[in-house]
Amino acid sequence: NKMEPGEKDSSGGGFLNEISQSGWLNILSDILCGAVKVVEALESQIAVICHCSDGWDRTSQICALSELMLDPHYRTIEGFATLIEKDWCAFGHKFHDRCMSLGKEWSPVFIQFLDCVYQIFCQFPRHFEFNLELLVLLADAAYVFFLSLFLSPSLSLSFTEFNHTHTKDNQQQ
Repeated sequence: NKMEPGEKDSSGGGFLNEISQSGWLNILSDILCGAVKVVEALESQIAVICHCSDGWDRTSQICALSELMLDPHYRTIEGFATLIEKDWCAFGHKFHDRCMSLGKEWSPVFIQFLDCVYQIFCQFPRHFEFNLELLVLLADAAYVFFLSLFLSPSLSLSFTEFNHTHTKDNQQQ
């Protein structure tokens, strides 16, 4: 059942209105626009340095999304694992502080990245080897199984079993 704009949810508020008021979609739009600017510059042979205010959050989001857009390898299961290892884990993203802490450092930065990937996936599903199950797995891993997946020596190894059971052929989205 699709919710229509202005439709009230069970709590009496408009779900779509609450999403709009949260600013979430504006944040995703800003992140995606930043990544597109990087892609456009690189495709025009213009060198790019990407370093956002603190260097931990937007930098990983924008760089990883730009690479995902530019290089089809990063749209494979193995490539996506490499991308997250390289631009998030090895870069030193503060997964514990952003995902597991309830303190001032908590932020849904990785979920925003996954949501941006989802938005791209929805527009170009045939360009991805993996399906939405992988994005859900990663969201769960960041917030539920944090230690077992993101602290493993290689995210690619963690994806090995997923790769054997989830392929583009059984894509359900």
